[in-house]
Amino acid sequence: MKEYFLCPHCRGYVNVEGRIVFTVKNNLGESGIFLLHTELGNYEVTKHPLFFYENGEHLEFKCPLCHKKLASDIHDNLAKII
Repeated sequence: MKEYFLCPHCRGYVNVEGRIVFTVKNNLGESGIFLLHTELGNYEVTKHPLFFYENGEHLEFKCPLCHKKLASDIHDNLAKII
């Protein structure tokens, strides 16, 4: 079974080969790309080695296609995709 993950704003596909693609902004205002596994419980992050963030830092997740924020209605520390 294939899983398709969509941006709730533009309905664009944000997953490629078992990873979900996000644009991320850190507290310094620097942006980067995060690739997260679609497998539940797998929290491995692939990112550029020069994009830094502190452990526990609040990151802003955006759709890589429409660049809208993916903030969840449930909690500020969660991103929302479909």
